[in-house]
Parts: sequence; structure tokens; C-alpha cells
Amino acid sequence: MAVEADWRALYAAMPQPALWHSFEAYTVYIDHLCPSPERFLCLALSDGQRTRAILPLEERTEPGLGVRIRVLGMPWNGAWRPTDAIGPEDDARAALLPAVIDYLRKRPGRPGILVLGQTWDGSALWEGLRQLPSSGWLAFADGAEFVIPTHRSFADFEAGLSQNSRKKLHKAARAFEALSDAAYVCTASPDDLAEEFEHFLDVEGSGWKAERGSAVKQHPELVAFYRGLIERMRLDGRVEFHALHAEGRCIASDFCVVTRNECAALKGGYIESYSHLTPGRLLTHKGIEWCCDDPAIDAVSEVSNAPWLLMWRPAENGLTRAYVSLSPVRGRLLLVALRFRYGPLRRMVRSYKAWRAGRKDGSAKDRGRDAG
Repeated sequence: MAVEADWRALYAAMPQPALWHSFEAYTVYIDHLCPSPERFLCLALSDGQRTRAILPLEERTEPGLGVRIRVLGMPWNGAWRPTDAIGPEDDARAALLPAVIDYLRKRPGRPGILVLGQTWDGSALWEGLRQLPSSGWLAFADGAEFVIPTHRSFADFEAGLSQNSRKKLHKAARAFEALSDAAYVCTASPDDLAEEFEHFLDVEGSGWKAERGSAVKQHPELVAFYRGLIERMRLDGRVEFHALHAEGRCIASDFCVVTRNECAALKGGYIESYSHLTPGRLLTHKGIEWCCDDPAIDAVSEVSNAPWLLMWRPAENGLTRAYVSLSPVRGRLLLVALRFRYGPLRRMVRSYKAWRAGRKDGSAKDRGRDAG
């Protein structure tokens, strides 16, 4: 990319960069997950002397209205969540969106809609959007990212958990450690990463994810993406595998990426025949311990806000998504439809799902961590 040097300088200026800011990670994303690499854009904001912020954008289609609509958007999918601009939280970040939107509205052949986020709702990025007339955009809360602080000792961290949580986790540890050849594995060694990646693929794809068709190994582009992170995340960070091994096999594995002082747990799985040991929760807890013991790591991002993570009392980073009209006719019409889709219709769908959930008889299998 022509912006590589500026990108790296902005990354270095960020106090706590995540995977979603890494130049190396973006090159892997473009190679394997970007829907139209030839239409990938990096819009840079300059003060006349240096680049102050960069907004990566891709052209794609989204099914938000029942039919797929062509949009420009910040890169975002199930393997790339959340997403963000590149640069520190400063005045340039606040000025980025007005400049980008003004440029895109003058660009010929542009899609009618710009999609922003999911991005941390406290970001200065959103200050720029609020400077624009509200009739031209729609923003709404769209989930959260749980972050667990690891800047203190593990003993102090555990002391902050409930007595019931500590009891369950210690019981799980004793049960696991009673297995033959039980071992906790944390590796970032190049010699071991390839082997642990194969264990990860087998474990993550061994149960209900394979039945549903969502296992990584069922999608060649995802396999290539994660393999690419292993190979390239060396200047901006590193890949680690956290795993549980016992009885001659890997029974649980988490794919983690460390960027300076944050560890992101991107993907994980376990063999369901060991679910009585709660290996997923045990591995998450052991991963937190490893990060507490590493003075360079201040936080673990669990990426999602799954309810089973609440036992560790995480901080919650709310995420915002936004749609911005880029054309006076087509874009405004799409925005009207999107206001209904993510307003009254969304509330009706959620109410219906809550009503259905209340009628379940308990026979449906729980798909959360350590279900079954």
C-alpha cells in the first residue's frame, strides 16, 4: 500500500492499538477476506505536513433491506469485528469523517450509502459525524466488546471475582489436571504455531460449529486468513495459541493475537465430549492468568459480548454502527428504508424473538461456551 509508512507512524502513535489497527493484519484481510480488493480505498487526512488519520474502506454488498445493496464501508465481517480508523484519539480523528464524506459525495460512481463501524462508541470519530446534518445519517448502538483488564497480579484479579465463580473455576481446574498428561499450553514459538494451528482447526470444527457450517476449516478463505495472521503478525504483534492438552490430544484451543499491550481472543473451541470439564471457561481463565503474568499486556479483548464472559466482570466497550447518505436521491431513499429497518422493524423482531425465547421448553441445545 502507498500509505504504509504513514500507517505505521499512526499505529506507533496510538496508546493501545488493536488488531483492527495493524498494517500487517490489514494486508492479510485484503488478501483473503476483502470482497473486492481492487476497490479497497485508504482515505488519508493530512494537515499539509503529515498524515493525521486514515480511514480504510471497501466496496461490498449488504443484505440489510432483504435485498443486497451496494455500499462503501469500513471493513467488517464475522472475522473482523470490531473495526476502526487508523490514528490516535485526537482532533484529526474528529475531523476525519466530515472530510471523507465531503470527498465521497463528489466522487463519480460512488455507492449511495457509506457504512461505518462497528466502532467503539467513545471514539472521537463519532464527533465528526455529529457535526453533519442529522437528516443525512443514521447511527445506533450495535453490540459491545468485553475487555478484561490484566494490569494487576492474577491473585488480585481472582480476588475480584465472585466466590461462586472462583469455586467453579478451581473445580474445573482440578478435574482437568486429574486427566492423564494434562497440560496448559501457551505458545508463540514459530516452530510450534503450525502444529497448534492444526489442533485449533480440528478442535474448533469438531462439534456444533461444523454441524452449523460455521467452523473455520469449512471455509478456505478463513483458514487462509488465520494462517496469514500467523505468518505476518511479527512487526505489529504476534499470534499466540492458548490450549488445553490431555489424554494425548488437544481438547480446547484459542487463537489469540497480541498487539503491543492488548491480547485479543479471536476464535476458540473445544471438544464437546469434554464439556463436563468446562474446558472453554477454564482456558479463558488460564489465558487471563498468562496475560496478568505478562507485564506488557494490560488488557484482554474477548472481541464479543457473549453472556458467559460476565463471570470475569469485564469492562464493556459499546459499539456503534452508522449509515451515511452519499447521494442526494438514491442515498436518501436508502436511508429512509434503513431508518425503518433499524428502528421500528428491529424493535418488532427483537420483541418477537424475546417472546419465542419465553415459550421455549428447554429442549433446544445451548450453544454457549461449554454447553451440553
